[in-house]
Amino acid sequence: MKLFPATIRKTILRGCMLILPIIVVCFFIGKMWMAIHLVVRRIMAYFDIERLFGFTLLALLTTVVLLLLCYLAGLLTRLEKVGVVHRWLDKNVLRFMPGFIFIQMLAQESAGEETGRHGVLIWLEEAWQPGILIEKNAAGWHVVYIPNAPNASSGRIYIVKEERLKLLPGSLHHMKESIEGFGTGLSQLV
Repeated sequence: MKLFPATIRKTILRGCMLILPIIVVCFFIGKMWMAIHLVVRRIMAYFDIERLFGFTLLALLTTVVLLLLCYLAGLLTRLEKVGVVHRWLDKNVLRFMPGFIFIQMLAQESAGEETGRHGVLIWLEEAWQPGILIEKNAAGWHVVYIPNAPNASSGRIYIVKEERLKLLPGSLHHMKESIEGFGTGLSQLV
């Protein structure tokens, strides 16, 4: 009977670890949006635009300014000094957020960056398992991440020889969707 409450506690903690980064990101985006909203509102009031167009234009302009700031921040990451700070944050802070590295891989792929990571099938215990090739070394060993279905941001890590792998066509995003869909679409990649 003691096993049941422990299972519930562990499940609740896992859920918190999944939801917490999402809440933190939403909180900070909300704070940024509100700060920009105040500035845009003052500018609109100064030019007497708020009275003419109302809240809808205010919300639209605030969103456009927030997206523009994100774009400018993205441009700044191309500068060497900003890139050093960005890499330091990735390595020392953000990597401790559950699922961050997986989300970062998907974002890099979406941005068109070459990550060196590919969808693979790995031979484990008499069956092929879908996974993501993380890295390989000169000795022929490959590090493969096997995501859990349906939560692709958690899983297991295996180190195997190349003969136990098959590279799959398609993107990491397609692989993530297939895993979240309990394998839907994987048969088309094999």
